Amino acid sequence: MVLLANGAYAQAPNWSALATTSQTIGNGSVVQALAADASGNVYLAGQISGTVQFGSTSLTANGSVSSGMYVAKWNTSASRFEWAQLITGAFMGKVNGLAVSGSTIYICGHFSGLAGFGPFSLTSQGNKDGFVAKLTDNGATGSFTWARGLGGTSDDEATALAVQGTRVYVAGSFWSPALDLGGSVVTNSGPVNTMDMFVARLSDSGAGNSLDWVQQARGTNYEDATSLAVSGTSIYVAGTFNSAPSSFGSAAVSSAGGVDIYVAKLTDTGTSGNFNWVQRAGGPAYDEVGGLAVNAANVYVAGSFQGPTADFGSTNLATAGINSDIFVAKLTDGGSSGSFTWAQRAGGQNPESVTGLQVLGPYVYVAGNFTSSTIDFGSTTLRLQGGADVFVARLLNAGSTGRFEWAKRAGGEWSDFAGDLAVQGTSVLVAGSVQPIASFDSYSVTGPVGMPPARGTVAYVATLNDLMLATTAASSLAGLSVFPNPAPGRVTVQLPALSGVSQITVTLTDVLNRVVRAYPVGLTGEGLRQELDLTGVVPGVYLLRVQAGSAETVRRLLVK
Repeated sequence: MVLLANGAYAQAPNWSALATTSQTIGNGSVVQALAADASGNVYLAGQISGTVQFGSTSLTANGSVSSGMYVAKWNTSASRFEWAQLITGAFMGKVNGLAVSGSTIYICGHFSGLAGFGPFSLTSQGNKDGFVAKLTDNGATGSFTWARGLGGTSDDEATALAVQGTRVYVAGSFWSPALDLGGSVVTNSGPVNTMDMFVARLSDSGAGNSLDWVQQARGTNYEDATSLAVSGTSIYVAGTFNSAPSSFGSAAVSSAGGVDIYVAKLTDTGTSGNFNWVQRAGGPAYDEVGGLAVNAANVYVAGSFQGPTADFGSTNLATAGINSDIFVAKLTDGGSSGSFTWAQRAGGQNPESVTGLQVLGPYVYVAGNFTSSTIDFGSTTLRLQGGADVFVARLLNAGSTGRFEWAKRAGGEWSDFAGDLAVQGTSVLVAGSVQPIASFDSYSVTGPVGMPPARGTVAYVATLNDLMLATTAASSLAGLSVFPNPAPGRVTVQLPALSGVSQITVTLTDVLNRVVRAYPVGLTGEGLRQELDLTGVVPGVYLLRVQAGSAETVRRLLVK
């Protein structure tokens, strides 16, 4: 534990659990989106071909050449799939985003032709339309509650999703001259064969939904949206663009000559979403976004850059070879402006990619895939076992700097992939697909009955237990005291005297990083001593976050 408390010597945890689907030869399944709740449930969505078994539930895609989309629930405490639902008739369909709020699950993606979401059917207006759908988790069963199409006469899709209460935010892109969101139409601003991005807010009324507002970014070439994160009324969206310029409301950015990335902030006023700022990053080649996360004023973005160099504000990163490397960067949201604070790279000689990003306190988790024979994450080196392997890595945000602390691989002789990442309590979850035989330390995926190696894909959810999530986070706030713990109804936070700090925030979150209470605090010359009222907080495990300037400490708090 002493070594774990020092980020410079942190050891990667071992894989501690593995769940897989079951299927027969010639069939396959993948996970493309993942989310976890505070009760130990994990929800996954993706594609299947043929017949795939989720515990006692069997799902069959339509036809021998068709792929079907699915949503499934895995109960980690019981180690079983509780239910799985098939989206029928959606050849070329894909689930891009998944979010959970209580017993409600939302998904988004795209489909072509006719798609069936339980009793609800959608028909695409063009070659490919986007969708947003809601499911209700009834415990042992799950059912679709509503589905909404988003489309026009060309190719359109919903690529990212975030939920705040009954507010459902969806982002995507459209090639169509006009995108019909069912209540509002946005027009593509460029010439023929250009793409715009959009962000929309829906209100979930229970059995139905309504469109509240839609906002778009535009340019003469293309803008897309791949990732979305929400904190209160602040909405953050990230993607790629290559227009010169691309307009985000009154703010604009121009690409450096290739395909660059952007991170933008909107404010939800209730009746509209207004852009506050936009920041670009990248180099002269192709760059892309693979994940976005927010914690207070800290905004994190991860993806890949082709190089040879890419700039993130004043930080310049260089690739290790001629192919794409990984980047993880932090921006600071100043309200009306945003700026890059630090950026870190990882990579090798061959292409690497990012598919998931999560943040909990000062810890930043990133997952993806690598094809280099060796890949470096700071002082950690991973070695490739097959055509493509899975990686999960942890960084520490130390305020003005960030660093990789550990990295972990999984996979086998063939091509294995991570589709998404989630954090639940002390568990870091990664899900995707492997081509048997693949290993996660002592766990092995041997594949469907009768299937030789490298034939078909098997969907998986794997778990790493990170002990740092259950202990005091490393930070410069030395001398912090939290007592009593367990807390019966009130808890006291005490800090030593601080110099040069103008703002302190104390926040109580659940283990999924959702804010439960925010406490106003004040400074005194003798230091800070604040008693926090926990009346009405449901007994359980929480995280108490104390941020002073750029330094942050997280303490595990048990409320009785």
